[in-house]
Amino acid sequence: MTIHGNALLVAVSRLSITQTRAAGTAAKVAGVNPTSYAILSELALDGGLTNGQIAERLGMSTGGVTPALDRLERSEMIERNPNPADRRSSVVSITPRGQEVLRGAADVLADQLENVIDGMDERARETVLRFLTEANDAYVTVQERLDG
Repeated sequence: MTIHGNALLVAVSRLSITQTRAAGTAAKVAGVNPTSYAILSELALDGGLTNGQIAERLGMSTGGVTPALDRLERSEMIERNPNPADRRSSVVSITPRGQEVLRGAADVLADQLENVIDGMDERARETVLRFLTEANDAYVTVQERLDG
């Protein structure tokens, strides 16, 4: 691996750590814990998800996700509806209140990132998007191998 490759790996590692810390701060701003913030973020990105899908995306067990979902439901930030494809599970969706809570915290983060993105030309954006997509896919592959 070249020096530039190593520098890129270090930069990605630092970005991951910083993003995790920023998300924790955003969660505090939103008035929820980091797990609840992560759940709201996933639901805002992809709409209705099952408990199992949420747990998988967050690297948690369904038993670990359920108490967070219970808290979010009591706070009217999510709703659970029967899963039409499987009566044994439910589909979790973010509510307008959940979107509002998430948006308040996410706007601060998004403003900073938009400034960075706006400073890039289209070719640079395409390159970064391709790299991030492929890096994410690589991490998914490693996780699947480790999970066996």
